[in-house]
Amino acid sequence: MVEAYQFAVAWRGNSPEQRAAIRACKAVLAGDIGAETARSIFVGLRASERHFR
Repeated sequence: MVEAYQFAVAWRGNSPEQRAAIRACKAVLAGDIGAETARSIFVGLRASERHFR
């Protein structure tokens, strides 16, 4: 999850999806949510990236 966090932080822009992905990573690391939940948020980040290419 640390690598996913680093990826989200390095992502260009400041989209709501990016902020959600960063929050999700922090929540997983804190034990507040499961990794699969965070994964679904990252899928949304990836989908938004394809949309804006």
